[in-house]
Formats: sequence, C-alpha cells, structure tokens
Amino acid sequence: MLNLLSLLSFMFGSSKKKENNSASSTFNTAPNTRNTAGNAGSNMNRIGRGTVIEGDIDAEGSIRIDGIIKGNLNCKARVIIGAEGKIEGTVTCQEMEVIGKFNGTLDVKDTLTLRNTADVDGTITYNKLVVDNGASLTGTTIRRSTTKKLDTKPKVEQQTAKKAV
Repeated sequence: MLNLLSLLSFMFGSSKKKENNSASSTFNTAPNTRNTAGNAGSNMNRIGRGTVIEGDIDAEGSIRIDGIIKGNLNCKARVIIGAEGKIEGTVTCQEMEVIGKFNGTLDVKDTLTLRNTADVDGTITYNKLVVDNGASLTGTTIRRSTTKKLDTKPKVEQQTAKKAV
C-alpha cells in the first residue's frame, strides 16, 4: 500500500510538495500601464506569429503584431510590430513602435519609434520620431505640426488721400 502511494505521489505530485512555477514564467500578465488614448491602455490585442490577416481591422486598445497584416489598421492606441511582424497597407494610430517591417501609408498622431531592426517603407506622417541606429526608413516623411498657425498675411493699412482742388 505504501509503495502504491509513493508511486501515485511520484506520478501526480504530492499535495505536500507544491512548487510555485509561476515565478519562473516569462510571460508578463501585468496590465499595460502606458498612457495610450483614453481607457484603451489596458486592452492589448495580439496577432501571433504565423497568422496572416487580409482585410481591415479597427482596434480600440493597443495591438501587437507578430504575424502579417495585409490591409488597413485603425487603432486608437498603440501599435507594436514585433520582430517577425509585418504590415502591408495603411495604419492610423496614436503611437507606434516598429521592430519588424512596415510597407504602406502610416499616420501616427503622437510618437513613432523605429527600433534597430525596423524596416519601414512608404509615406509616414508623425508628430515625434525616435530612430535607433540601424533602423531603415525609406520613402516620404511628414512631420505633423504641433504649433498654432500664425497669421502670415501682411496687414495693409488703408490711407485716404485728399485731393487738392
């Protein structure tokens, strides 16, 4: 009987010896505390490696792409293209970090960050740009103006001259 208990304990683990393996886990389950647009900061969507999506995507919260998107992505928060991720199409977002590849039209309302492995090609509109050494950026870049437009029209004073009679 004792041998059977020892065997079962060995096979299925003992209730006396419970190991906590969660400390060695590398997956971060903490909510995203980065300040992204509105209440969407803690809502992280993921497109995993090996996944290919063709079509349009609307996302309220942040999104990380480790697969491939061919189409339009409208995100009200942060977009991250992982090392193996790729987007071909049009992206509109609040913030973007590119580690992988992007090809198309990009409109970033705030900060665009290009990491050293980033490969970006297309028409890029941004407010702030951070480029790591080694990143590749090809195409047209447009910096969004953050200052008020000044009235540049010259003021013309009207003068009335009296004719001498």
